[in-house]
Amino acid sequence: MQSPILFRRGRFFNSIKAKLLLSYGIFGIIIILILVGVLWYLSVEHKIQQVEQLTVEVYLGVTQVDGYEKDFFLVETIDTSFYEGKKSEFIIQHQQTLDTIAVKLKTLKYILVNDVKGIESDVHACLFLIESYAENFALLVETIKARGFKDYGVEGQMRQKIQETLT
Repeated sequence: MQSPILFRRGRFFNSIKAKLLLSYGIFGIIIILILVGVLWYLSVEHKIQQVEQLTVEVYLGVTQVDGYEKDFFLVETIDTSFYEGKKSEFIIQHQQTLDTIAVKLKTLKYILVNDVKGIESDVHACLFLIESYAENFALLVETIKARGFKDYGVEGQMRQKIQETLT
């Protein structure tokens, strides 16, 4: 049994047209593979840049939260208007920044969910820690407000009692 004419030994590649078609075909396949590789590389690079940006933003947010907390303890705890019921800007900014950090962590989880094993549990743990930190900080603020300063809270009551005792 003979093979078809095109596939007989040496016949298919005898003509220049066939050799050109084969070389253009191979060249086209190589170009397509290079394009696919470049597009894949660009998508991975974009994802890495997104992750890097979100990580930096989370770090900066944590730094800001720390600054708001320090400012609250340095400024608001000795400001009598805080004890009179005024809302503290530091506490508001503190909570807003914590909320922003939580959103950025959820975005980070969404980006990396298919690439990193265990990212969901890690982000969930971070979100739980942020939530418990916010609750503890709010409890601390309420405790400081209850303790008072000068004429407010427990400290104010103690001052009044001492003055009554002395007079």
